[in-house]
Amino acid sequence: MNRKQRFQDRRRKRFRKSALRFIFSVLLVLVGGFIYDNMNLDMVFKEIFANDEIIKEPVNEVSSVVSRKGPLDLDERFTYSESFAKEADLNRNNIFIGDNYKDIKIDPNGLADAADSRAAEQIEGDAKYASSAEPEQKVQQADAPENDVHTKTVYLTFDDGPNQFSDQLLAVLESYNAKATFFMIDRNIRSFPDAVNHMIAAGHSVGLHSVSHNVKVFYQSASSVISEMNQVHDTVKEVTGLDTMLIRTPYGSVPYMQDSYLQAVHDNGYLMWDWNIDSKDWYYRDRRYVDTSIAQLEAHAESTEPLVILLHEREETLAHLPELLEYLKSQNYKMKALDSSMTPVAFK
Repeated sequence: MNRKQRFQDRRRKRFRKSALRFIFSVLLVLVGGFIYDNMNLDMVFKEIFANDEIIKEPVNEVSSVVSRKGPLDLDERFTYSESFAKEADLNRNNIFIGDNYKDIKIDPNGLADAADSRAAEQIEGDAKYASSAEPEQKVQQADAPENDVHTKTVYLTFDDGPNQFSDQLLAVLESYNAKATFFMIDRNIRSFPDAVNHMIAAGHSVGLHSVSHNVKVFYQSASSVISEMNQVHDTVKEVTGLDTMLIRTPYGSVPYMQDSYLQAVHDNGYLMWDWNIDSKDWYYRDRRYVDTSIAQLEAHAESTEPLVILLHEREETLAHLPELLEYLKSQNYKMKALDSSMTPVAFK
């Protein structure tokens, strides 16, 4: 073989290698796209970003009527509004806020529970709650809508508790004569049962948040949604004797709650609450959440629906809570707890 033939042979080999690399690259892109479309990797990336605090701020609008139509684009699917806890936090404090779902008890017959049975339990629970609540709380729930134009009402809601800071949080609320609603996680309830009973004794409302607090687990199906809420419901009832039907789903209802999930929630007698004031305490973790809350409150000055503030049972939130409560007091806001007679605020 002469020099020219050897040169041409090397060129052909290099060309074949380049072609194979190109074909392999194309196949990788196609396979990667298929996996992304079918394995919902955006949820995985979202959890990674949440732990690194690289989170897009929520843009959800709210309404008292659930209405959601049409497909969601990628930005909407990445929009959410709560934080995952790191495993180190879970191990150190024995508090469940993140992705741990070993304690879930899936009830395959969860959707078959009769709605009228749930309604009967709700009536019984309301009667027990009314008999155990403070007189002041019973008067507040019986009040007619405020007629004084200088008096406004706001509803503080705290997610992901209870924890070791709950009693301190209750003390701060009491010092401002403020009532709140606590949406709680199953394992935390069992870890801090006394805190839950203190909440109820002080006239606050308690609600259900989840068992897993994991998007991929909680929102698998209508059955998984109901099974988790039923488990937390039963835990609250076991610990306190209270039959609460107030719920808040992890990270809010949009975009995860499909129509069939919403129907299952309704059929089982649950009242699902989102929020319309996001303090972003999960994002800032310092006093900036107070300024953010105030700005949104001022923007909602003409709103006719209940003003519901999203907060979390976190040490950083507790540290700056008096500043927020001081502002609310100076603006003549009454801070009340949610109850089952109200029409829930829900994302569109």
